Amino acid sequence: MKPRAALALAAVLAAVLAVPAIVRGGDGDQAQAAQDAETAWMSQREREAVALLDKDRPVTARRVAEQLLAENPDSIAGHYVMGRVLHESEGALGRAIYHLGHARELYERRYPPSRPDGAPWRFHRELLLSIASLAGEMEEHQYQLDMLVYHDALYRPARPGEQAWPLMKLGRTVEARAAAEKARAMKDPGQRSLGLNALCAIERAGTDRAAARRACMEAYQHSAQTDATLPQVDAQHLSTLAVHAYNAALADRAAFAPDEAEKTALAGTRRLAFTPANPWRFLVGLYVDQGRGGDAANALREMQRWRTRQPPQLRDQDRAETDAEVATVLLLAGRTEPALRLIERSIDFPDRRGLTSTEEWQERAAHVVLRAAISRAHREILAEAETIGGGGGLVAGARRGMRDWADAETVRGMLAGDDDRLVDTLRLFGERGITPVPVWLLGDLVDMVGPGAMAAALDLVREREKAPQLAPYWQTIEAEVHLARGREGEALDLARKALAALPQREALMRGRAAAVGALAARELGDGARELELLAAAYQLDPSVIRRLGLSLPVRLRGSGAQASAVIAMLERSPRLRPGERGFGIDVAASPGMIRICLRSPEGNLLRCVPEDADAPPPPAVGPDGKPAKPQPVTPERAVEEFHKQAFAMPLGLTGADMSSLDGSTTTAEQAVRDQVDKVLGEVAK
Repeated sequence: MKPRAALALAAVLAAVLAVPAIVRGGDGDQAQAAQDAETAWMSQREREAVALLDKDRPVTARRVAEQLLAENPDSIAGHYVMGRVLHESEGALGRAIYHLGHARELYERRYPPSRPDGAPWRFHRELLLSIASLAGEMEEHQYQLDMLVYHDALYRPARPGEQAWPLMKLGRTVEARAAAEKARAMKDPGQRSLGLNALCAIERAGTDRAAARRACMEAYQHSAQTDATLPQVDAQHLSTLAVHAYNAALADRAAFAPDEAEKTALAGTRRLAFTPANPWRFLVGLYVDQGRGGDAANALREMQRWRTRQPPQLRDQDRAETDAEVATVLLLAGRTEPALRLIERSIDFPDRRGLTSTEEWQERAAHVVLRAAISRAHREILAEAETIGGGGGLVAGARRGMRDWADAETVRGMLAGDDDRLVDTLRLFGERGITPVPVWLLGDLVDMVGPGAMAAALDLVREREKAPQLAPYWQTIEAEVHLARGREGEALDLARKALAALPQREALMRGRAAAVGALAARELGDGARELELLAAAYQLDPSVIRRLGLSLPVRLRGSGAQASAVIAMLERSPRLRPGERGFGIDVAASPGMIRICLRSPEGNLLRCVPEDADAPPPPAVGPDGKPAKPQPVTPERAVEEFHKQAFAMPLGLTGADMSSLDGSTTTAEQAVRDQVDKVLGEVAK
């Protein structure tokens, strides 16, 4: 849940647009006289520095401000300009708050608030709002609130909308709601927007999904009406549509309305807004959950583009969350090394929490859970590399195993002493508990916290949360609890029920349910059920086979020396179990081409590597992205490429394709997969 652009955009705009209010008047002599009176207290050089900010020339403004402060360390305007440049253009928040705070101290020493006559009060008013905005970004919520209360004691109109957010962050929910309701009732569209945004956040922090959706939709609809009055080209980025659409999409998702959530988030992408509430990031997560790899890849590119266009002070407000979203896609694509780098950076350098309603522990726990999942998949990839003599996998895998143990301890520590944290996590799609973490990864918590703790949390959440739509999600997780306790029969029964009841759109969660059922069926010796569920899991989410350490029973066929060498390697793969029944693998070898095709137990073609037997091999590309000398096709390279593609995320399939589970693919899918590889290569650098 994100506030409206920066301190909820109005406060940011108060800082960004403070100078025009001071130095720019209307037409004619009267406006010029008013402008001169407002800036008469400044020296000519101070007016020049402020005017440079107005003209969006921060580098020159900083140079002039530095000269002013060198000549006069007590220059009010010098500190003000320096603070704004450091904040808005460089993102140096700590140094910025010093300069803005010192500017306020110097101003109030020169113009005590008790004697306002003749003082340049507009400057002081905007300075207070600038400080409040910056304090909010720095998570100094009490300081932010103090500045806003001080402002309202001196100036009109009052700003209750800005006060609602820090009150909420300080845990003063009753006061926050009162301030938000007061702002909601105001005629000022900016204050009304802030009030509605805060009410959306307050309701999202509760447990009433319908109330949260109503509040967030009211805020979104108000922003859409306001947005319609803005020019087609929003040069000053006054629109707040993106942040309200982002929050409303989250509320739609929590209300089990993913189609409406997608439409709302897409509406929020129409205008760039200066906010960490990136609607493309929401869409990446939604498309991934639904197994829509091609759409996720396109949203991934737009997500990065959106973030790079943000002002410096906002780029680090959601960098860790953005990195985690990219790492999630990389996990599903089998690119675990860059995924580990990104998620470890997210954990080491977490986001500031001033502009989001959740707490630091929630995001950290979510990122640790994701890192553990990536690490396990990475160990499986190392084991696959041993198939072709990669070497080094055992040592590296042992190191990752120690890291996984530490991650589990970290999560247990975050949940210890507060049963509600795990229970709230199982409410799904909310603002409480471990978030944001994909629902299809929540089963990993069974091993991390233990089946007993998870079973107890499931009992509690069923008592507290009555939404019937949650039942199949809980059944999937409970199936993993039973599996961990050695109750394979109960696990198989629950997994099959969940697979049948989960929404068709929830491709990856359904894939997880099928995979858990397959594990249980194998333990029971029920080969037919195992094969049925493995086929369903693979067609929904091939990556789950690797992530859960599963193997496919296969019949391997091929002729010739090279094909025999490939088959020998595949027989050693941890992803495959040679036998007389199950999936089929056909190996075709010819000069310059080795093609490996995987078929379903019914004989449907699932994946061929390379996809097109008649297409020329793609041009070789080096690590630097430049053309490289083509490498000869060898059995080792063919087996490596097969593992890379056969157990990666499904790409380019529509929701109908996912639901049909017919095992068919199209040549267009390979084009989408190539596109995704290119995008992933760009964002993982």
